[in-house]
Amino acid sequence: MNHIREFVRQSPLEIVARCLPLYSVPDATQKDLFAAYSQFLELLDDEKSREHLDSLRAENSRTDSTFNKVKEISSVFERCLDKIFFDNPKLGPLTRKYGVF
Repeated sequence: MNHIREFVRQSPLEIVARCLPLYSVPDATQKDLFAAYSQFLELLDDEKSREHLDSLRAENSRTDSTFNKVKEISSVFERCLDKIFFDNPKLGPLTRKYGVF
């Protein structure tokens, strides 16, 4: 019961950071995951970037540098999640059996 209470008190990010080493996720993947997450939050924290993205028209997105930066960050994050949940020999089978997508 204490184990569950301890986890509930943590943020999702803290839980991920704590669990990745337990599942032998390579340091490089962990570093890339948290770097991408941090870069995304930094971009969203910038009011000018948020306003720019909010007013960006779909037809202009392919050539927009801010939008392309978001796409780059999300691609890195997605690759890390694929490595963690599908390529990892400990988590991959669990993801395939119990994952809901």
